[in-house]
Amino acid sequence: MLLLFSKWRIAMTKNSRCKTVPPAKPKVVKPPQSKTQQVIDMLSRDEGTSIDELCQATNWQPHSARAFLTGLEKKGYSITSDKVDGVRRYHDAQVAKVETA
Repeated sequence: MLLLFSKWRIAMTKNSRCKTVPPAKPKVVKPPQSKTQQVIDMLSRDEGTSIDELCQATNWQPHSARAFLTGLEKKGYSITSDKVDGVRRYHDAQVAKVETA
């Protein structure tokens, strides 16, 4: 029989002696990745990212995704864009320089 009192578990044995058991250690839960980090990771990929991909990953509207990229530029990130097959792709220029070197 296992009785639960406060933070300590009291276990009853067959001969009715109580045995205290310290509480179990809480599981370490890794926090989910922030949207900022998701966007930076997407920009750092070889193929970069498009506005549509950013919108799907973050649940943002296209104008919000573009505004976020502008905010990253103001924070010092160097973001470049080019059109590939009619789709504009955004890249982190700092990562591109390191990969080509």
